Amino acid sequence: MKEVIEQIWRFISENLAIIGPIIGVIITVVFGPRFTAKWQEKRRERNKKLRVHFEDLKKEAEPIVSLGFSSVQYGEIVFTKYDLSQAVSPSFREHFSKETEELSKLREETNKHNTRCKEFRQKIKRAFESRGIPVVQNDQDTLSSYIYERVFEPLFQRWQAVAQKSKHPGPDFQKIESASCSKGGYLLYALGWAASPLAFAKTENEREKCKRALADVAYDEQNQKEAAEIFGSANELVKKAGEFARQFAGKLDDIDRFWPGKKTNRFEMLKTCPDCKELF
Repeated sequence: MKEVIEQIWRFISENLAIIGPIIGVIITVVFGPRFTAKWQEKRRERNKKLRVHFEDLKKEAEPIVSLGFSSVQYGEIVFTKYDLSQAVSPSFREHFSKETEELSKLREETNKHNTRCKEFRQKIKRAFESRGIPVVQNDQDTLSSYIYERVFEPLFQRWQAVAQKSKHPGPDFQKIESASCSKGGYLLYALGWAASPLAFAKTENEREKCKRALADVAYDEQNQKEAAEIFGSANELVKKAGEFARQFAGKLDDIDRFWPGKKTNRFEMLKTCPDCKELF
């Protein structure tokens, strides 16, 4: 008999949000107003705790919902407000198991994509170095010529334009202009990219070598093809992240507006949630 009573009480506890009003009527008829008042107070207190729990999880979800505001830099996907390596809390995982699983898949796909981007950039770097021109981050006094790492920005801009079948993709790496440098030598600029120099050369011979290297790498068909694949993959993942964020935000909004939510996404006490165990 004791086990039966415990099972009945467990069922009532787990489905209180749904059958609460019905139970309230039954209690009022059977036990009277005084008992009903105590039961309703307990129910209000329970709802208050559950609401606080939801608000905490909703706050945890804020940066995840911001996944819709992602960007692509050098082919890599950048989420400005959320670190994909960050794990969700155990309570979040229990209450939003479907979203946690989708987030995990998105994390795996994005990391795989970004790793490919890094490997591609290393390939481009080696292509320059194989032509005897090192790729550096800042000016180097000991080198006769070098290409700045910032070259990736105009390269990817051009490759993206090529992938989008632009009639006039730029910058133009076949038209490299040069300007005298205050420390001697030449600074090289691609036509359509005057914001910053892409390379430095001390002599005219080194300048010509840099020009050929920039054009060869920029117009290499395999590089253009691989860059196009990277941008295609990035666009798909950004779209997927945006859709995930939109749906999740809608679910949280529905729970908030129709507390404790609609039938399909009701926020309830869970036996598997560590915070629910402490609260109830």
